[in-house]
Amino acid sequence: MAALRAWARASGLTALAVWATLPACAPEAPRTVASLHPPATALLTEMGLGSRLLPREDASAAPSPSLVLLPPRGAAPPETPPEATALRVDPVDLDGLFALARRIGAALGAEDVADRWVERTRLDLARVSASSFGSPRPHLAAIVSLDPLAVAGGSSLETELIEIAGAESVTHGGLELRVAIDELPEEHRTPDLWLVMTATPATTADRARLAEALPAGAAVDEFRLPDTWLADPVTVARQLREVVAQIPQQGAAFRIPGADGQP
Repeated sequence: MAALRAWARASGLTALAVWATLPACAPEAPRTVASLHPPATALLTEMGLGSRLLPREDASAAPSPSLVLLPPRGAAPPETPPEATALRVDPVDLDGLFALARRIGAALGAEDVADRWVERTRLDLARVSASSFGSPRPHLAAIVSLDPLAVAGGSSLETELIEIAGAESVTHGGLELRVAIDELPEEHRTPDLWLVMTATPATTADRARLAEALPAGAAVDEFRLPDTWLADPVTVARQLREVVAQIPQQGAAFRIPGADGQP
């Protein structure tokens, strides 16, 4: 730099003229992402990074992505560029979701965008939680698998959402993601509500299976937990809050009958 200044003085050039003679640096092209998992596509859009998505239908003509988002299970497709960062989209709780969002932001050079989305989502979830202050906290058991029958463990997304929504999970404090219903301690088998939190409705066969496994008179209701929850956990928490708030007045969608056939 000192040599450049000396040359400029000798040539009678101003600093502006010197910089004008330097080669221009082209701005870095925005990094792009290929999403092979629809919930991940929804998350990118919600984060404000939808413009970075490469169109699936024209992948052959598109530039190589900087990031490839993969489903929770299965092998990476053979056409995944070796220089691309590959992330498997499999968060099991909110901390995992926020970590994933920040990894996506880092891979796309959009750390500030990811940070803003995480902080905004945390704040909105805190507002949902605060909305239940002073209300009764019913005890819930979240059924997350109908075959085999299992409930959400203490370290699961479902338990987090239940408690944000103003209820108490019977598995609160546990370290498991899933617990088989027949392995639940006796004191955890009498919640105020057994809530089926699956992506598809319970069938007649599922209800028969529940009738065999749950205590007589158990109250059961359903809450659809969509695969796209990770794009908008705040809306899911708000909807679940409405379910929790109605438990004392509305009761259950159905009850497990007793030995005499009566609920």
